[in-house]
Amino acid sequence: MANKTRQAAATKKGDAYGIGAILLFEINALQLPASDEAGDASKLSVGAALTKPTQDGELHFCHVKFECGRTESKERTKVDFDATYAFTFTYAGSDPMYAAKQIARTVVWTKFADLFAVANSQMRSRMPQLPFEPTFDLDIIEAEEAA
Repeated sequence: MANKTRQAAATKKGDAYGIGAILLFEINALQLPASDEAGDASKLSVGAALTKPTQDGELHFCHVKFECGRTESKERTKVDFDATYAFTFTYAGSDPMYAAKQIARTVVWTKFADLFAVANSQMRSRMPQLPFEPTFDLDIIEAEEAA
């Protein structure tokens, strides 16, 4: 069922893609004392950066980094959490960036949200659960900037 849904989303543009591998490349979880000029404690900041896909034969390679953070006023702590994933995919179409964004916003985001939930619980950071799907745009960066 998920495969048909994923393919249906891609075929709206007349293209199709398949996911190869998704690897957790790097993870950082920090809980530090907050500075005096810390921002709004009630707001969770969430963001992402996606590299432009590179191609080797039939496979495309891409990295995506999701990050979130919040300052907790009660404990005066700042919590930052990020994870970088590498993924491969095949793509039959004219815009591989379209497929990379779809994969990052659906499949990889779900993995990040699950990992965040576990880390959040273990850190006892009281950060809210992440949304089911991202509500923000992905920043596109060059592969050299991601290193």
